[in-house]
Amino acid sequence: MLYIYPTYFLIGALSRLVIKKANQYIKVSLITIGSSVIFFLITNLGWYLQFNTIYSWMGLWNNYVDALPFVKNEILGTVLYTSLVFGYHNLLIK
Repeated sequence: MLYIYPTYFLIGALSRLVIKKANQYIKVSLITIGSSVIFFLITNLGWYLQFNTIYSWMGLWNNYVDALPFVKNEILGTVLYTSLVFGYHNLLIK
């Protein structure tokens, strides 16, 4: 939890910056994929720093490699959920 909530805050802050500088479909796509990647990188780094006793670049690399199957499903779920929410929102507006 120590790394999860600050990551959500960072994603929200970066999303507000992206929203101001791109058109609707590009910004939603960037925020969707980017937020999953940022969440993956920061939370796995936090897990590594919190639960490992021997710190090395190879240990950090192995931590990220071990988490790759989970990030694939996270990105797919985020893209699907975002598509459903924004698609439904666009249907309600029109």
